[in-house]
Amino acid sequence: MPSLKHVKRRITSVRSTKQITKAMDLVAASKLARMKALLSSARGLYKGADAMITDAASFPQACGSVYAASRPSDKIAYIVIASDRGLCGGYNSSVGKLAMAHMQEHRAQEQVIALGARAASFLDRRGKNVCSSHSTSSAPSYEQAQAVARRVLEGYMAGEFGEVYVVFTRFLTTVTHQPEVVKLLPIETAPDNAPLRSPVGEVRYEPSPADFLDSAVPAYLEMMIYGCVVEAAVCEHAARMMSMSSATKNAQEIIETLTLSYNRSRQSMITQEINEIVSGANALN
Repeated sequence: MPSLKHVKRRITSVRSTKQITKAMDLVAASKLARMKALLSSARGLYKGADAMITDAASFPQACGSVYAASRPSDKIAYIVIASDRGLCGGYNSSVGKLAMAHMQEHRAQEQVIALGARAASFLDRRGKNVCSSHSTSSAPSYEQAQAVARRVLEGYMAGEFGEVYVVFTRFLTTVTHQPEVVKLLPIETAPDNAPLRSPVGEVRYEPSPADFLDSAVPAYLEMMIYGCVVEAAVCEHAARMMSMSSATKNAQEIIETLTLSYNRSRQSMITQEINEIVSGANALN
């Protein structure tokens, strides 16, 4: 049976841990509120861009775009978005596992652009080719998305890889997050034998849908990557807030259990001392 001194030391230690997890919970909740506000505007940006590109690509003439043609390369580029830090439950591992499953399914040589130290370390330990890694510790920035999009476009146009995917976590609710894989390149266009669409009552692309895609896809990639980074950031803070809230609750339960054990041991010792005193007094009589 542990001594009273040992139990008291454990109570003090768990209380210190509880204070840390409670503080991290509050910080994550504050960051989550800011990221949610950013996400509401980012979603309008990247979903609008996605809808426009999808509409332009639905014209049969769009197959002439340089971003619709397949590249003579069996390599695939993956943009994997996770976090730089842990203490956020299964957020990082779920993204890494989904990326690994997709790579195994396609069985192609991969080039990984990791956004987040945890994504880089997870895939590197499993023998994947992590060609570059970027930090996600600060707030999401459009400049970072532009740099990644530029790197992807250069590699795609140079024939370094034939397809580009982004792996991230989509925010649904504070307690529900969904890891996803989204294909960015090449752009999926309508087949050549698809019926021609009439521009009457619809968006009209001049001089052609293919030319529009050639001009718009670079900006589209920047917006999509930025949107995915913001989605992932919201999920990270929500996951950390839930993880730290659960840790704080568990710490409180441990403190209550240890306190009960401490009080029982102390009561037992007092009872034993009283019995010894009574026994001694009876012996004197």
